[in-house]
Amino acid sequence: MRAIMTIAANQILRLAADRGALVMLVLFPITLNLILGVSLQRAFSPDFRFDRPFRVALAVEDGPLATPLARVLAEEVPADVWTVKKVASADAARALVRQRQAEAAVIIPDGLPAEAIVVVSEPGTLASSLTKDVVRETLAALVDPLAAQVPVDTEHVPARPAGSTTPVASRAMD
Repeated sequence: MRAIMTIAANQILRLAADRGALVMLVLFPITLNLILGVSLQRAFSPDFRFDRPFRVALAVEDGPLATPLARVLAEEVPADVWTVKKVASADAARALVRQRQAEAAVIIPDGLPAEAIVVVSEPGTLASSLTKDVVRETLAALVDPLAAQVPVDTEHVPARPAGSTTPVASRAMD
């Protein structure tokens, strides 16, 4: 036990003698926590709101379950979460995401529930995961969640940089 105390005392004395190490060990983490706490306070508050709603393109093919799902997604999701722009086709929805006129696109096939709903977005974005979750929850509210397991697929579309005409190559991160 005496050997352990001697080693610990030696380490404490060496740390106290090295002011740089003392700063890195104590002051740096406290400063970092203070800066992050002040800057991220709003993001973790219970009344958090997005700066602006996500723009979502909605492409719907006629179908017995597709039409009511599209109506709920377009009309009943709060306006501070997303704004919906209905488009004529899946390709038009993908084009809006590529051109950054929409953060995500929801493509609802007419063969629902046999065919999967597709959420199109840039890889690794909050809009992607939020849109996918909202679609799943809305679908579970419309259909018995235990009776129908409708797949919701994610398709990543690389967006064009502002002012560019060619898309950027990217990897799917989902």
